[in-house]
Amino acid sequence: MGEPFIKLYKKLLKWEWYDDANTFRLFMHCLLKANWKEGDWHGMTISPGQFVTSLPQLSKETGLSIQQTRTALAHMISTGELTDKAYTKFRVITVNKWSDYQVDNRQLTDNQQTTNRQPNRQSTAIEEYKEIKNKRNNNSTFVKPTVEEVRAYCLERGNGVDPEAFVSFYDSKGWMIGKNKMKDWKAAVRTWERSRKKDNKPDKPKFDSFTQRSYDFTELERIANGNGNNS
Repeated sequence: MGEPFIKLYKKLLKWEWYDDANTFRLFMHCLLKANWKEGDWHGMTISPGQFVTSLPQLSKETGLSIQQTRTALAHMISTGELTDKAYTKFRVITVNKWSDYQVDNRQLTDNQQTTNRQPNRQSTAIEEYKEIKNKRNNNSTFVKPTVEEVRAYCLERGNGVDPEAFVSFYDSKGWMIGKNKMKDWKAAVRTWERSRKKDNKPDKPKFDSFTQRSYDFTELERIANGNGNNS
């Protein structure tokens, strides 16, 4: 078996969301993106049938809007095809009954079984994600990043930086910082990240703006007890 694949049954034609183009598209995408073997990511174990993603990433990969993606996910969660666990910076989607879409090894021919014993070079979804992150790590000479590389790094950090704006800005600057050529674009992203957090930081209430007053508490107590003079 040269590359991992999934199997589909014709009963899918009777699936209640089959006629919903957005839901069907997202479900097929989830089947193809799901890990076919166990992997580790950021201290988590991602099992077969699961993958790490986000709503913006799913939207970009499927061509659906964020709202369309959210609605399609809700459809499949409600009917049990998917499970979605959201974290602060990402989400893990699980394809329920994942084994239904995998080929039983007993169904393979002898020739396929022999081929299957060879090392499989296909990257998992997590390995592909890491590949984007580490693609240029070994280059000593600065090479400007692609929008996708910046997007993957911003997604990992969950910083809300717009990758297209970042790349466009430094393209216009010739990838210079002041009079110096940029050496580390990730450091520049982190600078944008800090600047964005600073801009979004709410102002602290100024409690020292009240006018200070002096009170004669003995006189106030006397008035409160009805002993004050009537004018």
